[in-house]
Amino acid sequence: MSRHLQDARPPEPGDLFVLAETAGFPVEWAVLESRPGDPGRLLAVPADTNPLAGSADVEIPADEPAGPLTLRCRFGLWIEAARFDPTRRTGVLAPAAVARAVARRGELETGDLTSSPLAFEADADPEYEDWVREILAPAHAVLAKPAAAPLPLRGPSRRWTSLGNPYALAASILLLVTLGLAGGFVRQTRTIADLTTGRQRTEQELQKERERRTGDLRQAEEAHRKELAERDREAEQKRAEDRRRIADLESRLDASGRVRPLVNAPFVYLAPRDPVRGEPDAVPLPPEASYLFVILTIKDLRSFSEYRLEILSKDEGKTVWTTAGLHKTGVTEVSVALPRSLLPPDDYRLRLDGVKDGKAERVGEYEMRIGAK
Repeated sequence: MSRHLQDARPPEPGDLFVLAETAGFPVEWAVLESRPGDPGRLLAVPADTNPLAGSADVEIPADEPAGPLTLRCRFGLWIEAARFDPTRRTGVLAPAAVARAVARRGELETGDLTSSPLAFEADADPEYEDWVREILAPAHAVLAKPAAAPLPLRGPSRRWTSLGNPYALAASILLLVTLGLAGGFVRQTRTIADLTTGRQRTEQELQKERERRTGDLRQAEEAHRKELAERDREAEQKRAEDRRRIADLESRLDASGRVRPLVNAPFVYLAPRDPVRGEPDAVPLPPEASYLFVILTIKDLRSFSEYRLEILSKDEGKTVWTTAGLHKTGVTEVSVALPRSLLPPDDYRLRLDGVKDGKAERVGEYEMRIGAK
């Protein structure tokens, strides 16, 4: 939809216009303020929908009146108020936007710009430089030229009625005036048609650019919403996983605080492996048993400060469990309680080493078969 407003009031700060002189450029002109003591001259800056914004520009977001739009404050001009045709008014900026643009003009005059680093980087962008060179600078130059003064009216140098037939002379003059008026009317009609066509073309280009920018903003907003939704989903999954872990830890802590006696606990005595003895007998573990008590007899009578036990899967040779710090519970034996979950039905090999002065020596190898009861 065009922002053209049928409003005959004089131009005021915040008004947007398409000026006839720059109708061939995709720019509007935003009125910022009137000159103190001279209300007939207005400060205006070019405005366009190019998304590139430099350090001297002020961006009008899509959620503000007339947005999205970019005010090019570096190319401001003091323009006669008469050059702003009310029929070419295209919109009105919010007072806050006008204030930002006036402040940016003040910074340009003092040389103390407060733009972001990204805006200063945009100044050197080749596309931004092309836009300044091909659009903003030429449009500024067109309006910077003073308006052409009308030609002075000159009276006749002699009395035409003194020559020839006065009626023929009057007819000639009438014919010349008629032809002049007709030619002027044709030229004026063509000029008005050209200006109307240029205005419509500019408004169509501005509308297409607005629609494209609006579409890009909507796509960016949709992508942002999806990203936030995905992050929320991942965060909720993480919180749910943390809750499960906390519940599991609390359950374990609660269970560990209840010490109950073991009833009917299975146990087995193992002697060092004898090659002549053959396969070991299976040790049945009832379903309700949570531990298996293993007692290893030691034939090596040497003295060691501690013992180290390693349990391996006999077929695969993989280590199932290992521990150190074992001590004799009697003269010739060590014992250990193994969780049932550590010993599924299988054949196992147990290696017992004595440790003295940091050096380990083998004191026995054992075999054990766990069967399902």
